[in-house]
Amino acid sequence: MADQGESTRRVGLFGRPLGRWVVTVLFVLVAVYAAAWGTEKHGVAVGAVIGLSYGALVVIGWTPVLTLKRWSQEHPALDLLPFSFLAFSGLALFTPLSLLLCLALAISGYIVLYGVGWLVRRYRARDLG
Repeated sequence: MADQGESTRRVGLFGRPLGRWVVTVLFVLVAVYAAAWGTEKHGVAVGAVIGLSYGALVVIGWTPVLTLKRWSQEHPALDLLPFSFLAFSGLALFTPLSLLLCLALAISGYIVLYGVGWLVRRYRARDLG
């Protein structure tokens, strides 16, 4: 039987749980496939945007939760930045829209979501203070 202070979780490489490694590897495989598909469909620029988007999500997934929470409180405007890249990528890959229209829709979505987030933070601050 394990001691009180000893963890009973299965631990993989570098002290991370094995399940997290499996999910990361699968996510990277999906990212590489999506980037290759984007490159084939729309060119190197779109493939690079998709690859960077998924790469950033992998990095975010490996960042400690408390660090993400602190960063989110210090930089609320950047919280939704991954949404823009993913919205652009999804629109570019799965719709016949032009790349310029995909970009405009992704930026518009970011602005709308940022505005909603700003209003929510404003009302919460008013209710608490």
